[in-house]
Amino acid sequence: MAKLSSFYPIVATPKRAGYKEYLPSAALAGYIRCFWEADDRDFPGNNLVVPDLCADIIFTIDSETGLVMDAMFVGVSDAPFEADDESSSELFAVRFYAWSLFLFVEQDLAGSMNRVNKPEDMFAGFTQFFREEFAETTTNRERIALLEGFLLRKLMTLGKQMHADFLNGLDQLLQNPNQLQLSAISVRQLERLFQKHMGLAPKQTAKLIRFQKVLQDLYGNSNVSGVELAYLNGFSDQAHLIKQFKRYSNHTPEEMKRLFLQNVVNIQ
Repeated sequence: MAKLSSFYPIVATPKRAGYKEYLPSAALAGYIRCFWEADDRDFPGNNLVVPDLCADIIFTIDSETGLVMDAMFVGVSDAPFEADDESSSELFAVRFYAWSLFLFVEQDLAGSMNRVNKPEDMFAGFTQFFREEFAETTTNRERIALLEGFLLRKLMTLGKQMHADFLNGLDQLLQNPNQLQLSAISVRQLERLFQKHMGLAPKQTAKLIRFQKVLQDLYGNSNVSGVELAYLNGFSDQAHLIKQFKRYSNHTPEEMKRLFLQNVVNIQ
């Protein structure tokens, strides 16, 4: 899994107040993008979520007691979401890379895209773990330690392996989303492997990787032009870039630049 670690997706508003990420331990670094917390009481009015080739188990925290109230699993998505609701809540979550989730769950992931499930539906034994260990925690340090233990046990118990052709294909797409070279494996075989391991087709995966690369270019350099972005990321022209970017974010690149600059408080 180490060769895939160069892809480091970001959220739509990484500098917003109340949002903070924690890196996983070395044992899980190739599988877990991060643990994160968000206190929406400090950040009302902007709840944009964009595709990031990740899946999350999200916990809701009681702001008065500090205890975990419930949890949900949010699978890999290929669509943006922007909630109008400004209800206040504290959240804590673990974010998986899309290609590593397969190793922690019993089932294949075909048909799992854009799904919200109970964690138990994906991770057998989660309900017992939640009730007996996790629900009584009051700090994120405790939660991270318990979740890492649960996930490491899943890795060892399931002992699942990924097909080498899938890993090679994904590695190629991460390096260059516009080009996938096939050798011994057919396109149809590769599509089946991608559906099994990620719930996505190779073409969908490539488009999401390219979207994230554009998003990161915008975040890293607010002065980059649309023409430069199109050239750097293999789009035929700026119009094509804008159309694809808006498909996954509901915003143009210029609008996203402004969004990055909004609500920047307590930068982590």
